[in-house]
Amino acid sequence: MIEHKIEKGLHFIFQKQGTVSGELPEEVSLGILEYLVSTPVILAIVIEAASSFLHPLVPEGYMTVGKEITLYHKEPTSIGDTITIKLTVTGVDGKRIYLDYTGYDSYGEICKGEYERVIVTPNELIERATQRHGGPEKTL
Repeated sequence: MIEHKIEKGLHFIFQKQGTVSGELPEEVSLGILEYLVSTPVILAIVIEAASSFLHPLVPEGYMTVGKEITLYHKEPTSIGDTITIKLTVTGVDGKRIYLDYTGYDSYGEICKGEYERVIVTPNELIERATQRHGGPEKTL
């Protein structure tokens, strides 16, 4: 069993200024979406928030990786607005960490969802990937 400091009820608040990465095709953006934070960027901020939260709580040589995530992107957010993600650990089952999160901009709630992450070593991750595709085994 891995000795970590993650327990049910822990909270974390993460803030980041909203940006957009990549351009949408003109027929999709209609010239207005370029001013809004995209759903993939919101998702990336949630992932960054969870990683920042959990990394200091696992032992050296371990990391957490995403297993499953849901995202309800409720409201649009303008580029440049600060996005705040509030995460709460709702459960811990061995290596599995369960989180609820809610995202806010300066006008209110913009997203919410659930996120499951798993504690692994980098070598375990590489080994599993190698087993899936039958390539040569590598270690870090």
